[in-house]
Amino acid sequence: MRLTMEEFARLVGVSRATVSRAINNHPRVAPETKEKIRAAMEQYQYWPNGLARGLVTKRSGMVGIVTAGISAPYHAALVQAIANELYEWSYMAIFAFTGGIFDREREFVRMLKERRVDGLLVSPMVNERREFENAELVNQLRVEGTPIVLVDRYFRDSTVDCVIHDLYGAARQAVEHLVSLGHRRIGYICTALSRRSIDGRLTGDDRLEGYRGGLADAGIPFDENLVVDTRHSIDGGYEGARRLLEVNPRPTAIFCYSDLLAIGVLHSLHDAGVKVPEEMSIVGCDDSDMAARAEIPLTTMRLAKEDMGRQAVRMLVEKINAEGADKEKIRHIVLPAELVMRESTAGVYSGG
Repeated sequence: MRLTMEEFARLVGVSRATVSRAINNHPRVAPETKEKIRAAMEQYQYWPNGLARGLVTKRSGMVGIVTAGISAPYHAALVQAIANELYEWSYMAIFAFTGGIFDREREFVRMLKERRVDGLLVSPMVNERREFENAELVNQLRVEGTPIVLVDRYFRDSTVDCVIHDLYGAARQAVEHLVSLGHRRIGYICTALSRRSIDGRLTGDDRLEGYRGGLADAGIPFDENLVVDTRHSIDGGYEGARRLLEVNPRPTAIFCYSDLLAIGVLHSLHDAGVKVPEEMSIVGCDDSDMAARAEIPLTTMRLAKEDMGRQAVRMLVEKINAEGADKEKIRHIVLPAELVMRESTAGVYSGG
């Protein structure tokens, strides 16, 4: 005969309310109590009916994740980390991949809300002006009380919780590393650049500004000829390196927006007969699996993708379970990057 929650609670020696809170991952339940209850659930084969629980708690036990896709190694690792952490909190993940289409992003957010997910993890896309096309929708969801956390994105002056990498610091540290090796002609291969209409200034994400900052710290003038915008792919990196090799004088080092681009750069330099790191130093950004496995192991800036996934899920779970004034608290978590030195950087080539 199936146990009721009251009967199960008596067997475990806790209150019915404690059992309910533990099942719903309430933060006020001590970890050891949760583990005790979970072990007892296994022992007595007590599995509350999810639909019935949802009717009582007004929760579905589901979280929606909206992101462009998982074609790049960085995004695949981040999505896997999110899925793993949601499982630890007993949430079912519903992934919606937009394929880079703004209308699809809007529609997926609405569809997930209609399906009564308990919260949303969103990595919103930016348009060619580096603006968030659907920022108004995201802010409206927050105003309506939908628990939402931005992942790897933030809105300036935003009232939406977010977890982001310090991309400015990552790029700045990469340039500092190359400058410390004696490099002064440092190229930057990236994606999705634009120009401000007000003054024609070249703009991108925080990596570009960090690259500028690192050069400024070393007293090196910013040179647009050393900045190449390309497709975010290995082929894009290959083409970007080819274009930088045509600059006169050419750079002695290249910082790349991602490891994916850096791998393309390594292939391009190999085909052009340019030795890495003897004649050209390369720094990537991500520390994806391919960085360490490259033919020339890649020096790169490690972004804490797994930590970002964990932090975003925990922040969302706290938001879902928050009560009163705690629901209105806004948190922005910035994760630092770490320089991982391998074999693709060296001092400036002196010829011979």
